[in-house]
Amino acid sequence: MRATLAALALVGAAAGIRAQPAVPVRGSVLIATDRTHDPAFSETVILVLQHDRNRSAGVVLNRPLGESMAALFPELAKSSCANHPLWAGGPVAIGINALASGRSPQPGGSALVPGVWVVADRGHIRDLVAGGGRQIRVYVGLCNWGPGQLDDEIGRGLWRVSTASADLIFDAHTDTLWRRLVGH
Repeated sequence: MRATLAALALVGAAAGIRAQPAVPVRGSVLIATDRTHDPAFSETVILVLQHDRNRSAGVVLNRPLGESMAALFPELAKSSCANHPLWAGGPVAIGINALASGRSPQPGGSALVPGVWVVADRGHIRDLVAGGGRQIRVYVGLCNWGPGQLDDEIGRGLWRVSTASADLIFDAHTDTLWRRLVGH
């Protein structure tokens, strides 16, 4: 039995299949399973920003808010980014976070995955948006779990944990992202 499992692991590695993390880590994604019936999380893909013994937090990657950047930054109403969409980060209505592409450090940001930075300071986010020249998504609100809560939900099969990449984070077709990731 062990030999069979080892052989399967080698075949998967040879085929370029990346192992999925068993538990979420900063920069991984949570993909809602068909067991997730909570309307706030059904058919969502969440990027994990924090996961430790005290708290887990993330932003929903596939829910546009229905508002534009100008709603959050009225002073940018005449800029080229004014009509770019805002994103619903999650059901907890606190804070804003931006995900920005780039290889070099972003002011006020921290590296999340290769080529992606997270910025949580409103002033730095405004400067990034106004500066243009990179992919930026701004998320209003977030997803938040208390100690052990997310691990329990994963254990009950509500989430599948996978790796994230810049391509997944800035996917242009967010309306079909969940279906593509679950294979529907």
